[in-house]
This record gives sequence, structure tokens and C-alpha cells, in this order.
Amino acid sequence: MHGKSLVEKDGIILETTEQHHDLLGREVKVDDTVAFVHANSMYVGKIIKVTPKQVRVVPMATRYRQDRGYLKYTSQCVLVGGPELTMWILKKT
Repeated sequence: MHGKSLVEKDGIILETTEQHHDLLGREVKVDDTVAFVHANSMYVGKIIKVTPKQVRVVPMATRYRQDRGYLKYTSQCVLVGGPELTMWILKKT
């Protein structure tokens, strides 16, 4: 699954796909969990939207910015997962 955008060419709307990669070169997509930095703080969040250049990430375990999240370049994100993420989520709830 890749992020998709619409591009108009000669009056025809075409669908294009973009691949986004995190800081370590791994592909990121909607519903992936990533660690990211905002305003000198580290957050864990979920990608809710992919744009042609950035991804929209909603932080987890906080109510702040739950409605729209943050736009981040994927080079500012790192995919997280596995048992460490599960323990972090359990501790925060």
C-alpha cells in the first residue's frame, strides 16, 4: 500500500503513487506507528494520511492534537513496533 495523489495532465486526472521511507529507509504507510520529534519532545504516533511530500501523524497517549496531528517529513520519523511498542502502550493507558 502506497500513498496516492491525484495529478491533472491534459485535462485528465491521473492517480500517482508515492513511496515514503523513514530515517532508516523503511517504507511507511497509513496506520504505521512511528516515533517522531516535535518542539524538542519525542512522541509516538500513528500515520493517518500520506501527502505527496509528508505524512500526517497523530500522537498517541496524549489528547493534544488528536484531531489533526502534525505534518512531518518521513525523514523525521522512525518506524516502531514489536514488544517494545506494546509495553509502551500498556504503560501509558
